[in-house]
Amino acid sequence: MSFEVFDQPAKGKRRCPALGGWITALTCGKHRIKDIRCPSNCKHLGQHERYRHAKVSDEFHQAWAEKVVPLYQKQDRFGIDFLLFLEFALYQFLHEHPQATDAQVLEGLKFAHRQLSPIQVIEAVGNAAGKHLVAAIAEYQEQHPQFDIEKAQSMVEMLIEIFDENAKNDRDGINGFMGHLETHFDLSTVVKTDEDAEVLTPPKIIIPGT
Repeated sequence: MSFEVFDQPAKGKRRCPALGGWITALTCGKHRIKDIRCPSNCKHLGQHERYRHAKVSDEFHQAWAEKVVPLYQKQDRFGIDFLLFLEFALYQFLHEHPQATDAQVLEGLKFAHRQLSPIQVIEAVGNAAGKHLVAAIAEYQEQHPQFDIEKAQSMVEMLIEIFDENAKNDRDGINGFMGHLETHFDLSTVVKTDEDAEVLTPPKIIIPGT
């Protein structure tokens, strides 16, 4: 697919880093992510995505809270820590891969879930999301000698269930998930704003609503 790209902002008012020129707002709005491989640092993409995230964040967060509040009530420290770590790792992946779809995220989460199983199944390497999550979990496991594999697997399963409930179209689950985190959590240590973005283990648990 070809797009009308200009060499100056006389006709196209938006600078497109993916196409290397200026395009109209109509072209940007109609084809971003779907047909144009937008980089995560594009300011127009960021503004649009944050708006979409906010629109659907409440439904995702409500589904999340229904499952997570019992963990707080039980003071399940490992479960809460690991779930937030998993969510932040997934957020980093999605921040770096704005073209990802709900189906790809669910496939990646299910791959990570299988890799935590005590019964290892020989299978092909997971997709990009799955490999990212498995690598992050392996690093987390190395840093936590008391790692509870069964509990970790149940937290992955919980996130799959929440995500699946909200994955109605190609990116509804992603938009709700990212909006839920952006609205209720401090992400300043998760994804940095420069091109050398990195994910860091959250320094503390942030209880929603506090």
